[in-house]
Amino acid sequence: MTTIDASYYLENVLPQVSTQQRETFFTQYPHIQFDSGQSLQTVPIVMLVALTGTGKSTTLNLLSEMIPIDDKKIPSRRALADMVIIPTAQTIAGDSVQAVTDRVERFRYTGLFARHISGGYVEAYHWLNLTHTTGDTLICEGIRGHREIDYALNHCPNWRIIELSANPLTRLQRLSQRSDAFDEAEGSVSLDFLPEHYRDRVQAELKHGTVSPQAITIMQAEAQNYGLIPYNTSHPNYKLIVTDNLSPDSVAQQVKEAIIAWQA
Repeated sequence: MTTIDASYYLENVLPQVSTQQRETFFTQYPHIQFDSGQSLQTVPIVMLVALTGTGKSTTLNLLSEMIPIDDKKIPSRRALADMVIIPTAQTIAGDSVQAVTDRVERFRYTGLFARHISGGYVEAYHWLNLTHTTGDTLICEGIRGHREIDYALNHCPNWRIIELSANPLTRLQRLSQRSDAFDEAEGSVSLDFLPEHYRDRVQAELKHGTVSPQAITIMQAEAQNYGLIPYNTSHPNYKLIVTDNLSPDSVAQQVKEAIIAWQA
């Protein structure tokens, strides 16, 4: 049986990734290499975990005004998917290696990757090395779901996990209102993935246009891979922040306090 690891990626996948895509990745992340530097598995990193529509981008923007952070040095989840996860999954499936924009299709490939590599995105981050650091806190929003959080807590002792959680209705409303070019998805609308007590309300908001079919399609595909509820553990390297009744400033403040406490 073929072992899917960093060597497999370098020998079988990376050569199929387009020159333009490789140049874009290494231009955006000049301190990331596959064959030199310190493995990201051992680098102290704060992983901000949040499902779509939970408020992680807003939190990162506000946090950058509060404390010195570096959220640009470690590849984002999207960047890692484009460069490593999706091309590897396409190679495993025998498909041609090419860009994928539809989010449902992206979830299909990332799910395939996770079925072959137990650590999912966490393991893919292990394939990367960091060649330069500063004194700023390294922060990334690169992992999702119970399996990836559990794997990170057990295999990355220098990582700290902060998970943001919001109820599905809040997330659907936010996802329906934002104008992110990344939110491209096709598929049928089904509410079966939602807890029953949310379905009538979502159906009413769908009828009135405050929740979009596209948002439901995206959340359904994401839920199939990563669920709807937070991980929530007493592990000392993990903190859960429920954001439903908090202002964006309050969320960022709690993240700041968690980071400072870990660094003390």
